[in-house]
Parts: sequence; C-alpha cells; structure tokens
Amino acid sequence: MLPESLRHMRNWNRDCLDFAQQQGWRSRNTPIIIALYSDVLQSFRLTARGQRPGWQPPPQNRYDQAAL
Repeated sequence: MLPESLRHMRNWNRDCLDFAQQQGWRSRNTPIIIALYSDVLQSFRLTARGQRPGWQPPPQNRYDQAAL
C-alpha cells in the first residue's frame, strides 16, 4: 500500500514522481501534463455541428444539440 503522500495528484505530486523514477517507471520526474483539448477532435465536433465547412454527415448522424 502506498503512503498517504503518494496517493493523490499523481501527475503533479513530487513525491510520487520521485518514487516512480526510483522504481524505473519513468525516466524523469517532471510533471505529467494531460491534454484535455485536442484541435483535431474539436474540428470533428464543429463539423458534426455544421459550424465548420467540410464533409457533413447524413442528417440522422448529425449532432443535435437541442436533443441534449
């Protein structure tokens, strides 16, 4: 079982990052940045909504924001 100091915010927790490096799981103990936004995915979303030029899906497969 991990000590309390290693249990939370593992991508930013310095103790956890140092532990992972000592165990050989990571080569560096730099913080892990998780990208929540993707330009590629956003372009697909906008196209599906009809807010961007490009190939449009058939009407039955289009994103309907009003239905949510």
